[in-house]
Amino acid sequence: MGAPVHPPYPESMSELIHHRLTTLDVAQLADVLTRRGILMAPWPSDLVDLSARLSEPESIADAFLRQPAPHVSVISAVVLDRRLGRASSVESVAAWLGAGTDTVRSIVDELTAALILWIDEDDRVVLPATYPMRPNLGEPVGVMLGRQSLARLRTIAATLSVRGDGFKQDVVDRLIAFYEDGAAVRDLVATATSAEQQLLGECARSGAGTAYQGYMTNAAGRWSVDRGLLWWVGDDRAWMPLEVTLALLGDGYTLPFAPEPPRLETRPIPTDQLEAESATKLLRFAECVARIVKSVAGAPITLLKSGEIGVRTVKQFAKDLGFHTDEVVMAFHLAEALYLLVAVEPPPPAGRRKKVQGPATLEAGDVASMWLAADTAVRASSLLTEWWTSPSMALGGSDARERVEYAPPQRVRHTVVQTYGGVPEGAGAVNHGQVSDAVTWYAPFMHPGDIELLSPFIRTEAEMLGALAFGAVTSVGRALLLGSDVNPVVAELVSGAHAKAVIGADLTAVVFGPPESGLSQFLDDVASRESTGSATTWRFGKGSVRAAFDRGANADDLLADLRRYSESGVPQALEYLIRDVARTHGGVSVREVGSVIVSDDEPLLREVAANRRLSKLGLVVLAPTVVGSAVSAARTLEALREAGYAPVERDGSGEIKLDRSALASDAPGEIDYRDARFDDATFTADPMVLAAHLVDVHELSADSSHDDARLLGGFPMMRDRYQFLAGTPTVVEYDGDVHLVHSACVRDGAIQLWNVDRGRYEVVEPGVITPV
Repeated sequence: MGAPVHPPYPESMSELIHHRLTTLDVAQLADVLTRRGILMAPWPSDLVDLSARLSEPESIADAFLRQPAPHVSVISAVVLDRRLGRASSVESVAAWLGAGTDTVRSIVDELTAALILWIDEDDRVVLPATYPMRPNLGEPVGVMLGRQSLARLRTIAATLSVRGDGFKQDVVDRLIAFYEDGAAVRDLVATATSAEQQLLGECARSGAGTAYQGYMTNAAGRWSVDRGLLWWVGDDRAWMPLEVTLALLGDGYTLPFAPEPPRLETRPIPTDQLEAESATKLLRFAECVARIVKSVAGAPITLLKSGEIGVRTVKQFAKDLGFHTDEVVMAFHLAEALYLLVAVEPPPPAGRRKKVQGPATLEAGDVASMWLAADTAVRASSLLTEWWTSPSMALGGSDARERVEYAPPQRVRHTVVQTYGGVPEGAGAVNHGQVSDAVTWYAPFMHPGDIELLSPFIRTEAEMLGALAFGAVTSVGRALLLGSDVNPVVAELVSGAHAKAVIGADLTAVVFGPPESGLSQFLDDVASRESTGSATTWRFGKGSVRAAFDRGANADDLLADLRRYSESGVPQALEYLIRDVARTHGGVSVREVGSVIVSDDEPLLREVAANRRLSKLGLVVLAPTVVGSAVSAARTLEALREAGYAPVERDGSGEIKLDRSALASDAPGEIDYRDARFDDATFTADPMVLAAHLVDVHELSADSSHDDARLLGGFPMMRDRYQFLAGTPTVVEYDGDVHLVHSACVRDGAIQLWNVDRGRYEVVEPGVITPV
């Protein structure tokens, strides 16, 4: 019968996990929270809540599927011991794997840190959840025997020359003893035909069973089924029980075990070169997103009927802005995910006869101006974080989208970057095909075909964002892998961006390397960008300088900014250009009536009225300083500029109307874009802070539940009360101030919540909280 069965776990899985959690210190608990992804709002309120979350099937499956090949092998060995009814230990696992106990113990320690298993006080391995075994060697024969009738069991026993008298359990115990005797099973198989022996050998090696048509008299495998070496369960396959599989595989059989990842061919990559490439790519991509958002703000894009951006539109943006089409596709994808760009449905058609509604358009979102005004590090960090956590892929087209169900892009993304992270420091992978093969070591349950298809696109995306470069993981890539805050890493990385430009007498500005966002925005406002790449070039002209004046600039401020951004001063030719445009700018003003042209310069106004190129405006002299136009102010402005004048537009009070088309030109520079997205943000906890709270807090009273929503009299809507107590991020008012809070729950008649503004847990009387 083998070793005695230890009734391993009398408690439920949640109780086992809860008991284990109570033995952990703050650092150990923080490790569990990080490894199991329990850091998103709403945060667990206490250890009971945490143990329930860790026991959820989704959490268990996610933790298991994230384990690399050697960790899966260790879990499989523990499962094998359990199926054989044996207590599992580090030594027994090492024996099944043919490995040293030190190697196994180090893997057990990592699995313990994720609370997948652990060692109890009796040195037994505790595996609280049920996991599959890889490879699948079959179910215990006792399980299969227990499903059979006593008559069937006695027939098998007679065939095997085993006593079949007594009660059903007596017969089952005798048959189990036979199948657990490996030598007896092998002797029995030796009496079969060569075809039957070959069939049984293939089943033992593959663990996949064999095709079997039990309704056919001479079906292949019938001899084995009659003797319980294969079990037919009514479908078209017969399965081999675990004890028979182990007997045929031999006494020295060990489970597959690869403690080290496959070796990759590499080449030396200096760290400074790696980080420089990372900064260049990340800044370039952030610049691509910024320019697309600005462009769409000025001219919304008409979407296809499917709601997607047309291929021609993407190619046109790539051509106009000087970026690769993949960069443009990725930029649109992340800009929409961050709500920098939003699809706007057209208003319903008026009248009953008009049933056709126009196409949707893509326009700048409400947070676009704040994002553009944020510093470079915040903008780049938001793009990196969104990409890392995105459940979808930008590249790969329909083929990649079809694989999403079987190969979640987020998991593939993490695994591919993790694989590159296995490359030694100071080196980069040369053969990307080898990397794709190595991904299966880090993700053994992922289909090789999915990896082969998606890996190149994942690598391209990671290189665009600076997470990978030259076949190696960069500093920001490692921060993503560790789950760390990428903001300080990105801030240090982009601190080397160029804040100065070389301004030449040929009216060009050149930045050799990635430009800092402030410099880039300023030059975009006052000059026309001509090229991007290793060097970025802008050209100054009358039109670009006039556009800067239209947005409220003046000559002195413009020249002062140019001196600040220039490496060697402002060339005389550029200063003359700016002064010349300044002298004529505003000499003619347009005030919308129908509209009218006004000027204190009467000779100039008479010249305007007599200009034949302006005849289409239907100009008429209303007064010595006023000329009326038959068209709108916008069309009048355009015609005057085409005729060589430099007019400005004034509002009804006579004040100059500034051009606000550049979203970030007048937005405050200190806005933290992340604060503007609380409705859709994910609030990631500091694992040490949350762990310290969970260790110190007492558990919720047994009668506490979300039914205590009735306590929130300040919430007029019952739905809002339940959402608030479900931990949803909410803006509320108490203590005479407005706060952003989440992870709220009832505790002893009071509300415990996390105050985002104050960065701490607070307990508040429910009657004083009101929603904003």
